[in-house]
Amino acid sequence: MGEVRGSQPGRYQIRLRIPGTNQVVNESVLIELHNLESKDLRQDIRQLQTLVAKTGGEYQPLDQAQMLVKLLPDSSEPFMIGEQIKTLWDRTWLMYCIVAIFGIEWLIRKLLKLA
Repeated sequence: MGEVRGSQPGRYQIRLRIPGTNQVVNESVLIELHNLESKDLRQDIRQLQTLVAKTGGEYQPLDQAQMLVKLLPDSSEPFMIGEQIKTLWDRTWLMYCIVAIFGIEWLIRKLLKLA
């Protein structure tokens, strides 16, 4: 007896040779991936209560849970970034360099009568 776990869904053919004989057993196996999350989109309260009972927790509906959770005070501080982030392509000198390189290349080709 053995167990094989399929990694891809689909229909598979299994051929098993019986030891000591010339017989071969052929079987077809269908592998399906279950999508239990999409099967029933409603909240399963009974299953959640069973889960928290086993772990020593307590199930609370969302509207009641907000009252139980003690929120931390907001200690965030706003700050301004002094400089706007510039990428390499936003640099003006880079545009001039690229135009100059293409211009020089065009001039060389014109002078050597390659263009």
